[in-house]
Amino acid sequence: MLSIRDFFSSLRHSLYNTLGGRLLASILLCSSLITLFTTGIQLYIEYRKDVQNTESIVQHTCKSHLNAVAENLWGVNLRKIERTLKQIIQSPDIRYLEVRDKDNVLIRVGESLSEDVFVQTFPLIFEDKLVKEHIGFLSVSTSYTRIRQRLLSQVFVILSTQAIKTFFVSLFILIIFRYMVTRHLV
Repeated sequence: MLSIRDFFSSLRHSLYNTLGGRLLASILLCSSLITLFTTGIQLYIEYRKDVQNTESIVQHTCKSHLNAVAENLWGVNLRKIERTLKQIIQSPDIRYLEVRDKDNVLIRVGESLSEDVFVQTFPLIFEDKLVKEHIGFLSVSTSYTRIRQRLLSQVFVILSTQAIKTFFVSLFILIIFRYMVTRHLV
């Protein structure tokens, strides 16, 4: 009876000492390196796309509320400003908002983050028929944590599907090689 130790020993011998085994190992190694490289590129492209989408959504959301915030800041209606900021912060990637005049922070909404943050600042300009004046700033902090979490979940899916594909392609190459080349050598 063949023990487990003998089985693995004969498997190792057939993999390292036969042309097919060496070919399979070489194909798997090269394919794995290519898979890691292309997966890295794919994840980088996805990350850049998600960051651009997030920044675009933040800009669109904030710019659509800038006039209301500026008008309420001009009229010193802090309750309405706070209500507007609470609407803006409903966006899933926006974590923190602050309205400040030229010197002081007037209103803060959300949780101030120190890491993994992109901050955009929009000027608040009050405009009517007689006046156009820069009266403050709206700062928006965006978290990239969701983007990174989504990419991490994709890493496993991409690598596992690529590994399965690589294994089967290597196996089929070995079978084709055996059928077309090595069977004629015996």
